Amino acid sequence: MFENIIRITHTYKLEHRYESDTVSLQRHVRFDDKTAWRLFSTLRAEKFRSSFEKLVKSSKHRYALKPEVVWNTEQGMMEGHDVTEALKESEQFVAEIERLFRDDIDLLLVPATPCLSFDVNVRYPNTICGRKCDSYLDWMRLACVISSTGCPTAAIPCGSSSDGRTIGIQIVAPPGRDDIAIAAASFLETILHRELPSVREIRAAESEPILGTCDLSDVDGPRTRQDAARHHHLSDWKEGWLDDE
Repeated sequence: MFENIIRITHTYKLEHRYESDTVSLQRHVRFDDKTAWRLFSTLRAEKFRSSFEKLVKSSKHRYALKPEVVWNTEQGMMEGHDVTEALKESEQFVAEIERLFRDDIDLLLVPATPCLSFDVNVRYPNTICGRKCDSYLDWMRLACVISSTGCPTAAIPCGSSSDGRTIGIQIVAPPGRDDIAIAAASFLETILHRELPSVREIRAAESEPILGTCDLSDVDGPRTRQDAARHHHLSDWKEGWLDDE
């Protein structure tokens, strides 16, 4: 089932390769990540607006919220935020994803994040690969894009960087096929020799955290709430969020 290996290139084209003893076939399949990102951003903003708008408008509660939450809520409050159209387009996008799995691919393998792990005191990176991050969501963009597909996804470690930081991969299965995502994760863990620790080992690690030794200073980003408010261009960033969390 898992002979078809899918990978995303830097141009967001999917390379579909099947190899056997007798045949080698390679072709490109389009995945519209820009549409997926736009739909995710619109619908997420609407969810935040419906949940937090009253609090964001309240001088009493506004600064008790994280500035990232305030920014995301205000995105949903902006004029021209067409949720109805986004929902309609989302249905079309999901139908296209279903067709993609039905006609072209068995699995979609995507990096878990576009960057390596960073200092716990950094809220999110300012830049990734030299490109400025517009919001706190950018470093999670690959996961956000996959969320728009409605497909079941399993994330597992698949390797390490030169300094020992874990690199993860998302295994995306066809809509409604959680069993395939789980089976593929188990299959890849076996061949990659990166089996996940048992629940008992995870619980033991919680009481005895393992500290890394690599230098995490290579990733810069907001460290305080006011830093995050300024980064998201909130109009009252100078007056609000003066106290750290």
